[in-house]
Amino acid sequence: MNNFGMFNTMPTGGYYNGMMYQEAPKLTMTQGLTKEQINALSKNSVFSLEISEEDLWRAFCTHRHENKFAVVPDEEGNFVCALCGTKFAPFNGEVAEAKDLVNKV
Repeated sequence: MNNFGMFNTMPTGGYYNGMMYQEAPKLTMTQGLTKEQINALSKNSVFSLEISEEDLWRAFCTHRHENKFAVVPDEEGNFVCALCGTKFAPFNGEVAEAKDLVNKV
């Protein structure tokens, strides 16, 4: 690259028409939590991105066994997959309410 800007016969130091961008000032980060709150959160935090093999199997479960649903009712009025143990709560509302819920998604 030459040291001349576009349509400019004066040397510009490699910048477009002699203009150069200035770096924005660095922002200082602040923390809204106290040290005690941070310590309490870090002690109780068990967040992990580790996914066990059993969690993967649960994610792939189709809740069907031999072309039949493997979902059975439990004592609380919900349904449970007999294969993976996932719980489902039935919707006991009106059709219009269900449509509103679907449209909100």
